[in-house]
Amino acid sequence: MGLGAEPDVWQLFRHYDKLYFRGALVNAAFTLEWTSPRTNTINSAFGSCSFGKMSKTITLYRTNRTSADVKKALLHLMIHAIIFVKHGMTCLSHGPVFRDWMDAINDCTVEDYLVSIFLAD
Repeated sequence: MGLGAEPDVWQLFRHYDKLYFRGALVNAAFTLEWTSPRTNTINSAFGSCSFGKMSKTITLYRTNRTSADVKKALLHLMIHAIIFVKHGMTCLSHGPVFRDWMDAINDCTVEDYLVSIFLAD
């Protein structure tokens, strides 16, 4: 991990799920995978989100990133997951529904966990 201590991603996942999504991701049986990228060609990707009838997984890549970057990436992927749970949408776009969730989270202020989710162009 880059600057700072490596965050406990499972603890963060449970915390954010309870705080922002009312436990909907855990209730929908989403799991979190914390792994190294599968190839060396991934330079900017922080992870992925996959949904299906058999499994629902948020994969967060262990890379040389700061703890703040990991938190932002996790929340970003969790927004994609909640859109699947609440709206049945499997497209990983950053359209109006994604932006509504992003804005709602960015408008919250929670000490020690305040992060701003951003979209890379």
